[in-house]
Amino acid sequence: MMINHPDLNGSQVLSVRFHAKSLFPLYQVTLETKEGSQIQIAAKQVSSIEMAETEHESLHALEQTGAPVPKAYGYSLLSTSQNAILLMEFLTPSPQERSKSYDSLTENLLKIYYKEEKQYGWHRNNFIGSLVQKNKKHNRFSDFWWMERIFPQWELAKQRGYLTDADRKNLEKITVSCCEKWGLDHLKPRLVHGDLWSGNLLNGPAGVSYLIDPCVSYSNPEQDIAMLSLFGSALSFCEEEQIALKVGAGSGFRERTAFWQIYPLLVHVNLFAGGYIQQLRDSIRSYMSYF
Repeated sequence: MMINHPDLNGSQVLSVRFHAKSLFPLYQVTLETKEGSQIQIAAKQVSSIEMAETEHESLHALEQTGAPVPKAYGYSLLSTSQNAILLMEFLTPSPQERSKSYDSLTENLLKIYYKEEKQYGWHRNNFIGSLVQKNKKHNRFSDFWWMERIFPQWELAKQRGYLTDADRKNLEKITVSCCEKWGLDHLKPRLVHGDLWSGNLLNGPAGVSYLIDPCVSYSNPEQDIAMLSLFGSALSFCEEEQIALKVGAGSGFRERTAFWQIYPLLVHVNLFAGGYIQQLRDSIRSYMSYF
């Protein structure tokens, strides 16, 4: 394993131990520094060097805002396959402070969302889970959301036999109508985590909730809040409304929640299929009767 980072130069690998697995396996690596002390780092195995590089870049983008993320040490192609590893700080939670881990989550998310840009998108594609996330830049949010988020996922689901042309028509109608009704094209592009669900909040030392596995872009922060609530939000309703009032589309976030959840549901249809297909269609149906 090649390690090339100022904090780790000269370190020797003592052991590699499997730690956990979601979509990708994570290993706990014990290093001996050149001073003779031992430290732990995390090594995440992913499917390609591009996947490792873009996640490393996303972590760095969030770190620059002051939000808590694990320090990214680098990435490397594995010599035995096309897989790659991303090397990061290994975070050990403090059990006695676990209940405090979400106390400053709103504050830390706002650090990210206050970072603005002129266009929606990102300078390159990245990955949400194991799926490519397109990021061509757009001046209008509705164009970005349809062309870089909703349509590519629908197209993949159509190829896999999960969705139909009728679903595409409904999705496009909902995207255009909701963006117009809520004035989403008139909001500023803001940095977002991009894959914010409860599993990507890590209880770290001193009760701090760290943000992990990001796939950043300049978008609308409400997509993060809604995705977090889709799988059991760590935020209260008042906190969700607070973020929407400051950097989203203003009051009435609850009315918009299911709209923002369409994208992560599309992603889950393509990753897992099953019941997510019906859940997606239920969300579509709720907005088809809305207009």
